[in-house]
Amino acid sequence: MNIEKLENVVENSNTVFKKIKEKHNTLSGYLVFSSPNGQCELTDNMEKILSEFPDMVHDSKVKNEAISLINKKLSIEQMLTKKELDIKEDTFIEIRFAQPNLDLIFAMQKDPLVSQKHTPQTQASIRIVLGTLGELLNSESGTK
Repeated sequence: MNIEKLENVVENSNTVFKKIKEKHNTLSGYLVFSSPNGQCELTDNMEKILSEFPDMVHDSKVKNEAISLINKKLSIEQMLTKKELDIKEDTFIEIRFAQPNLDLIFAMQKDPLVSQKHTPQTQASIRIVLGTLGELLNSESGTK
């Protein structure tokens, strides 16, 4: 997935999250990218992603150069205009809770706006997943 598609995913995810917050008005939380390799808050800012969750991006020469520039405190905006970074589409977008409300979380597990495929349907888990980047790229304002 390229950077332009990531921007689309972030927009779609924010649209879905807004709908979820409208349905569950006591929800206090935020979205994150996550995988077994790490996590960071939802953003289309590649400098932030490469700084906090570099494993979200496929290894490449451009990725290595960008991380090197970040480490040197240089701007990578000009370099990223090439849009050559390949983002891993199997990265999840999840909700993180500022103040967990278990009743709300368990109700949200069944909400059709969240991924029934990736959200554990058990009270042993508070994980709420909107979907993967690949799935959310193809969603139309939250319809999957």
